[in-house]
Amino acid sequence: AISKSNIYSNWTFLNHRPSKFVNFVYGCDFGYNHPTALVRVYWCDNDIFIEKVIYESYLTTTNLIDKMLSLNIEKHVTILADYSRPEIIAEMNNAGFDVQNANKVVKKGIDNIKTFGVFCEDNKEIKKEYDNYKWKKVGDIITDEPVKLFDDAMDAIRYAVTNIRQEYYTDDSYFSF
Repeated sequence: AISKSNIYSNWTFLNHRPSKFVNFVYGCDFGYNHPTALVRVYWCDNDIFIEKVIYESYLTTTNLIDKMLSLNIEKHVTILADYSRPEIIAEMNNAGFDVQNANKVVKKGIDNIKTFGVFCEDNKEIKKEYDNYKWKKVGDIITDEPVKLFDDAMDAIRYAVTNIRQEYYTDDSYFSF
């Protein structure tokens, strides 16, 4: 049973990425004490598939870039990142990556994700965030603001999906909820 305060409820966790998913962008949420989350988000038709690439605390910018290089992160693929750390974005771009400022709008970004069928690689970090990502409650009232816990990968996913929705799904039909 999933609580009404959970933000997401219908994701499917899979052991392997279905072959139909070939196009992707990255989402990146920077952390230090909290994990830095880099996710690869694929899209096809009305579905997305999410893969964890990096989910690690205490990464310096140099550590992050070295890890991205060792993982062969494609330098030509867009990475949507949290613009509150422009110095990290500048260093990543200097290293040759295509890092762009994410649209960080929260409620509309969450709504964007909910317009897709969501499939996700079965891994413990994203699953833990999915299970614990909740709307803030004031008394018995559920607000439309997320609790700022268990949101590192969730924010990175939101950045990527907002870009996918804006760049590749330009019809406005999804606005009619």
